[in-house]
Amino acid sequence: MPPSLLTTMNTQQLEAFSNVIDRIYAAALDPACWTPTMEALADLHRARTAILFTPATPPSAGGYAISHGVSAQEMADWALYVDEDPWVAAATRRNLFQDGMVVLGQDLVPDSELVRSRFYENFLRRYGNRHLCTGVVFGAAVPGQVPVACSLHRGVADSAFDESSRTIHHLVINHLSRAIGTASRLKDAELRLAASLQALEQLQGALLLMGRRGEVLFANPAAMALMGTGRPLRLRTGNPLTDSLGWLEGWSSQTTQEITRELQRVLHADLTQVSHFTMGLAVPKPTGQGSYVVRMARLSPQSDITASLMNAGAIVFISDPDAGLVLEDQLLKRLYGISPAERRVAEGILAGDNLPAIALRLGISENTASTHLKRLFAKTDTHRQSQLVRLLMGLAHQKPLNADR
Repeated sequence: MPPSLLTTMNTQQLEAFSNVIDRIYAAALDPACWTPTMEALADLHRARTAILFTPATPPSAGGYAISHGVSAQEMADWALYVDEDPWVAAATRRNLFQDGMVVLGQDLVPDSELVRSRFYENFLRRYGNRHLCTGVVFGAAVPGQVPVACSLHRGVADSAFDESSRTIHHLVINHLSRAIGTASRLKDAELRLAASLQALEQLQGALLLMGRRGEVLFANPAAMALMGTGRPLRLRTGNPLTDSLGWLEGWSSQTTQEITRELQRVLHADLTQVSHFTMGLAVPKPTGQGSYVVRMARLSPQSDITASLMNAGAIVFISDPDAGLVLEDQLLKRLYGISPAERRVAEGILAGDNLPAIALRLGISENTASTHLKRLFAKTDTHRQSQLVRLLMGLAHQKPLNADR
């Protein structure tokens, strides 16, 4: 946020902004906090409605829509008229569904054109909406993360959103990306149970909890496997009475400096200086081929996890972009009745393989692979491979990390 904008905010506005950010991080670990968070976000922007939703994945397919000021009937009607939405058409045409992108309604369609559209006449005006400010929390390029957007609307008689609105919402989107990135990476455990070391121990992804000074308070087994001699990361021991497990470092001074700088930014920097969650740090692999990605997110003082998990100030995830995604038989069977054979084809689709390659790898005929794919479409109520992939990404987790790759 430019300093000039900060200085134009009065004390009440600054408090409202800080309140929204704290609520966002609390909601990452307590789903019950999302609804009041949307209300606070709407109040911050003087908006009639605020909605955090998965535009390409309906709730029936594992998506969600958390809103303030939006009725269930309005959501149902939006699905009927979305094909006529000139905002969506313009954003699609201009390829604006990208991580961190924030656009205003008038950027997409002139207001004079909008009010002449069937979408406005039959839908927007019916529910009292006219002006849009929307941001892309996650686009379609993040493995394991379904696309997520956050939209605000003002009414027919209200003023349009302006550049100040865009700037503030861009900051909110960055914080949302970190909060939702945290929540999605804890999906293997119940969010309430995530406030226990036992639940975090069982997560397959590499995870660390950091203290307020940047010390490592906790590292699960997957993270410990990445730290030590010949590994991409290491723990430098400190005072056992004050520094817990020690301090996170890389095997080069440059990587160590980058880790320390990003961690201090997350723990202590101005809320306006947080980058998007997808912008992780690259840590070279010991083999010299490729890198691990380190992502960090602040833990809110309002969240239960900070008290129950040793007053942690930040959470750190380490992932391998080259590792494949894994689907669990039990989860797929419970949700969609998908068989293990169909699951193996689904993992091939997630890996970007075509049917001949999948059939060859699994030792089955192409006709059998095609039959499994058709059953996957039918059981998940999807009709295109892109829809199936988006749904599966939300259910997949990464293969356990192997520091010796």
